[in-house]
Amino acid sequence: LFRSVAPGRTAFPDSVREITADPAAARQPVISRTVLSPGETAAAMPFEVALRMRGFDEMQARIARGELISASEKEAKYFPLSADHDRVVQWLKSQGLQVTRTDPNRLGIFGRGSVDAVGKAFQVSFARVVGVDGREYTSAVTAPSVSADIAPVVLGIHGLQPHIQRHP
Repeated sequence: LFRSVAPGRTAFPDSVREITADPAAARQPVISRTVLSPGETAAAMPFEVALRMRGFDEMQARIARGELISASEKEAKYFPLSADHDRVVQWLKSQGLQVTRTDPNRLGIFGRGSVDAVGKAFQVSFARVVGVDGREYTSAVTAPSVSADIAPVVLGIHGLQPHIQRHP
């Protein structure tokens, strides 16, 4: 899961969970194979880049005190800056990835690309993983990273482990 990160890049280890290669592991995802077929590397991989809010701790403290914060104040003081959001969008596009939509508050950038392109952009390794549901998925097995110049505004990269399913 953790590997050395190339110079000029910042890793986001909390964006993925460790996966065992031990087939005897009970109720845990297991790596079934580490070499992907050409079709698997060409398959589309959706992802989200979550952006860091400015002054998040201050905002949480204000909310905990019962303060109401207007939409215009959140925009001015807490949501990611438009310039930072646009820089991340441009970085994703420069990596050959498609931006499919963005959050109106600039908190998330949703995109997609081939598994191969996503792997190169985020310098993440993929493998085939059998989830707890018994199905096989192409899933990240190392932590993603991004260019150090955009890393300060990135909170994490989500969706690289589709074997992890939400539970109601």
